[in-house]
Amino acid sequence: MVSFNEVNARLGETQARWTARQTPQSLLSDRERMALLGVVIDRAALASAMAPARLAAAPIANFAPAVDWRNRNGNHVTGVKDQGYCGSCVSFCTTAVVESMASIERGKSLNLSEADLHFCSSHGASCEGWWPDQAYDQIKVRGVINETNFSYMTAFDSPPKNDPNPDRHYWIAHCVNISDRSKAVKITNSSTLANVVDRKNYLTNHGPCSAVIHVFEDFYTYGSGVYTHVTGEEVGLHCVEVIGYSEAEQCWIVKNSWGTGWGENGFGKIGYGEIGIDTEYPFWTASGIKLPDPGPERFNAIWAKNNENRTAVWGWARADFDRRAAELQGQGYRLMDLNAFVLPNGQGERFNAIWAKNNEDRTAVWGWARKDFDAQAAKLQSQGYRLMHLNAFVLPNGQGERFNAIWAKNNEDRTAVWGWARKDFDAQAAKLQSQGYRLMDLNAFVLPNGQGERFNAIWAKNSEDRTAIWGWARKDFDWKASTLQSQGYRLMDINAFVLPNGQGERFNAIWAKNSEDRTAVWGWAREDFDWRASESQAQGYRLVAVNAFVFS
Repeated sequence: MVSFNEVNARLGETQARWTARQTPQSLLSDRERMALLGVVIDRAALASAMAPARLAAAPIANFAPAVDWRNRNGNHVTGVKDQGYCGSCVSFCTTAVVESMASIERGKSLNLSEADLHFCSSHGASCEGWWPDQAYDQIKVRGVINETNFSYMTAFDSPPKNDPNPDRHYWIAHCVNISDRSKAVKITNSSTLANVVDRKNYLTNHGPCSAVIHVFEDFYTYGSGVYTHVTGEEVGLHCVEVIGYSEAEQCWIVKNSWGTGWGENGFGKIGYGEIGIDTEYPFWTASGIKLPDPGPERFNAIWAKNNENRTAVWGWARADFDRRAAELQGQGYRLMDLNAFVLPNGQGERFNAIWAKNNEDRTAVWGWARKDFDAQAAKLQSQGYRLMHLNAFVLPNGQGERFNAIWAKNNEDRTAVWGWARKDFDAQAAKLQSQGYRLMDLNAFVLPNGQGERFNAIWAKNSEDRTAIWGWARKDFDWKASTLQSQGYRLMDINAFVLPNGQGERFNAIWAKNSEDRTAVWGWAREDFDWRASESQAQGYRLVAVNAFVFS
């Protein structure tokens, strides 16, 4: 492998327009560097894409002097990601384009799951490479789910295990299959561009593209400027997102998937005609973004800023949730929050949950009938477990309510009620408040046939400054939340239920007076919530509560 000093020497000799530095990639072994690449050429598809069109007139130039989709009527380029030791660059460069086009065409900020595309599609659960045509075909047919429903690193063991093949350093990947594809983002069209004028026209008038490049040894040391190959052998093929170009600098502007330590915070510039980017391989496009139906569900959530190792799901079907819960339990995660809601028209229940990695002695149930739940609660109470979280949902057609709950083994003084009518609950809440108990968990569900709402709650005996409301209309709740926020209170729990006959949703919430950095949303549609969850995660916030209700 060519050394950093050799690269610097050649840069000076050739008067190249870029600077090298020690990047995280330049410090890797040869096998580790090879694991960052993953393009497998489809020779027939490549020949077809690059073949001159018969009797085609030369394209008419209709492009700007410079384009950068990070600053073209707003920023339409999502953040730089890191593919790790996995040849999944094709999935990263294609989902990046779909994310950009969703912003351009639909005004939506998305964070899509490269793991879902690379490990659960026709490609299969491996870190082997791919070809852009095949990836885009899969996005057309099956779509890509949101990153928060299958985050990239959860496709690997913790810590990741390496492929036993000594000739490579790929991680071993796993698929977390999401059978409900109703929330997947799809595209209508994908095409290739061979002519350089066509490429610039497209970048000017439509949006970013995917591109394949040869990677040489010096590419790993790229720091800034316009890259041209100056020294070192070829290592392999790689895929990047092309987000613009500059006629003045004679270069393409690209977003890589090696994290922000490479290049200019993960971005770079590649000279025209260099490393095959515009001579050997086409650009690939995506258009006609098809967003999922936002659906009738509305999400409430609270995030706190911390570095706790947490993972979450929302809106998952029972079979998928059962499998995920067992998998995470085996990896040392423990449930911290759990609830469910029922979709209309026989679509069944959907589960929301948050796990944290710790060794706390916790146990949980979900979807249990009242009689079974009562027996389990009594049994666990006698064994020293205390309820930490509790809620219920109602199945249609007279099947009754179903309970979800989490217990932890501790000696905290806690008491709980479930399925209580409003009048009884009000009296119990007042009584326990006077005895020094504070609400820790609170929610409600509505029984059919005019039987009204039923409340579930957990209190703990402590002196914390807490306040709570239940059954409040949206307008009143908004005012209360704003008032308490200004007084130094932070949301600890929030959820809602929907009253029948067009009476609207009602909110329940608990606040505590503290200075923790928290942020919350309530009543958000799925699509908007997915975006907010991705943004908050990237900013260092972790979910501490999530639930949903369904408009009837």
